[in-house]
Amino acid sequence: MLHSSSLALPDHQRGITAAANATASWVRAQRARRSDAAIVDSAELVPTVALEAERPFEDQNNQNNPSAVDGAWLRSLGARVWLMSVGVIAVVAVIATLAAVGSRVTSYWRSGTQKPTIERPVGPAAPVAASAAVPIRKTTGRLQVSSVPPAARVLVDGKFRGMTPLTLDDLNRGEHQVVLESAEGSVSRTVTITASESVVLEEMIFSGWVAVYSPFDLIVREGTRAFPLDDRHQIMLPPGPHELHLENRALGYDEVRRVDVKPGEVQTLQVTPPRSALTVKATADAQVWVDGVLAGDTPLVAFSVALGTHEVIVKRAGDERRFIVTSTVKPVDLSVDFSRPAA
Repeated sequence: MLHSSSLALPDHQRGITAAANATASWVRAQRARRSDAAIVDSAELVPTVALEAERPFEDQNNQNNPSAVDGAWLRSLGARVWLMSVGVIAVVAVIATLAAVGSRVTSYWRSGTQKPTIERPVGPAAPVAASAAVPIRKTTGRLQVSSVPPAARVLVDGKFRGMTPLTLDDLNRGEHQVVLESAEGSVSRTVTITASESVVLEEMIFSGWVAVYSPFDLIVREGTRAFPLDDRHQIMLPPGPHELHLENRALGYDEVRRVDVKPGEVQTLQVTPPRSALTVKATADAQVWVDGVLAGDTPLVAFSVALGTHEVIVKRAGDERRFIVTSTVKPVDLSVDFSRPAA
């Protein structure tokens, strides 16, 4: 029951007093059913030994007013129970906090990071100045290669890259040597690759011609194969590079010429053979005429003449001798004896 003195207490203390009265009623009920020793032994129900220690002191000071003693003791008991409840809540909160932190630390070590991440509230991010975009300069370009007939081998800068039709996207910018090879021949082209556009190379692989012009007759050979010249002094060859032997055995002439045959085109070879030397000696002073042109007086030494057949006339007063000589790559020596009659 409530004592009259509790009516003057503040609201929060009246609440505490009510809680204490309820506790006291429960204690009295327990005393009625159990002995004093049992109450003392069940201290875990009201875990405060200090309260029982203080009770005799209060009883001594309030022997004439037992109700006041019980009220004061119960108020003190209620306040302490309230404080103990607050303490228990605080302990539970601390334990929960430590458990959360421990869980985060465990997750951190399992993830292999060095420090547990502690989240802190942050304000709005400061605006970051947009960096100027740096254009990336493309260093490769595209080459598309096709041929007629198809399935020609494609070599770029001497390396095999595939068969026609073929598209290459990894060629560096600049000039490249492209060769197409097939059974019909080969074609070589120089292309310039840029990063801004696609280069298209379309080639027809078929035969071309070589025209040979020479001051004397020639036999044209490639390897062991001989190619006779037609009435236009031409021969037909597959496209691509060729190494031709130009030969005249009578004159001792044999020259190697290299030519790159283009499909459907005519390549011209102009033969300019080396010159030979003519030396004329006579038993008497005389003039020497070569192909109708005065060459000089005897002795005529190492007179330059073209390879081939020449008419040589040696004249002196009242006498003339005529000769047909063939100049070769080797020097020609001619001797005239005027002491003998002309043959």
